[in-house]
Amino acid sequence: MRHGTNGQLLQNEKQMLFLILILVALVIFYFYAKSWSARNAQNFELIHDAANESLATDEPVTVATGTTAAASKFFEVYGTTEKKFESMLTPVVLYAGYVRLGGEEVVAVAVRNNGGITVMTHPLPYSFGQDMLSLIGKSQYIKDIMQKYKAASGRV
Repeated sequence: MRHGTNGQLLQNEKQMLFLILILVALVIFYFYAKSWSARNAQNFELIHDAANESLATDEPVTVATGTTAAASKFFEVYGTTEKKFESMLTPVVLYAGYVRLGGEEVVAVAVRNNGGITVMTHPLPYSFGQDMLSLIGKSQYIKDIMQKYKAASGRV
């Protein structure tokens, strides 16, 4: 009887050790994933610089080290609307939103491609107010721009 109890204790110790190892592996994975995400989001200032350059030159600017995490962080920081940005995942990965650059509100578009993130800016057709019709117009303007990029992707 005593031998069976010792064997059972040994089995319980093995199970406990296995559970501890799993827990340690999960904690390590969590912190690694969190630091990886933070590093990728740090590139949002590069997206901001590219948006400013696009505004100045009226040309698209590619950020080779840009990531979708950096693009969404850019809109979270510089976005001027409550929702911050709209996104589309097919046929292209695209983020679009209203941002303030150089004291001017514009629409910024960030498109994921093989070379990183390409950023373009679009001036507003007119100054939107804060009334309900203006907010609906703002929303529709973003949707129209996104639809143009979707059509231009050639995969519609």
